[in-house]
Amino acid sequence: MAVTTNPIVTATWSAIVPAGNYFLLTLPFASRFDVEVATTDAAGTAPTVVGHILSGDEQEGLTRDLLGPGTVWARTRSGSTTVVLNAWS
Repeated sequence: MAVTTNPIVTATWSAIVPAGNYFLLTLPFASRFDVEVATTDAAGTAPTVVGHILSGDEQEGLTRDLLGPGTVWARTRSGSTTVVLNAWS
């Protein structure tokens, strides 16, 4: 069963989806922030690269099928914003 949550993402990488879980990540309609999203093999190791950009202006979404396996991490370029996350296993 999918569960929808609204985690707050800041400028520090945060693990938002464990490896093996499926997800849909979007930004709320009113968001003016861009969110970077990346994956890693290790749950405790944040990415050291630039992630894929989820833009508030574009109203797009990211899924497991687009990003591939691993722990999913997210961060803003600055400030903080709420994201819309549906996750299931």
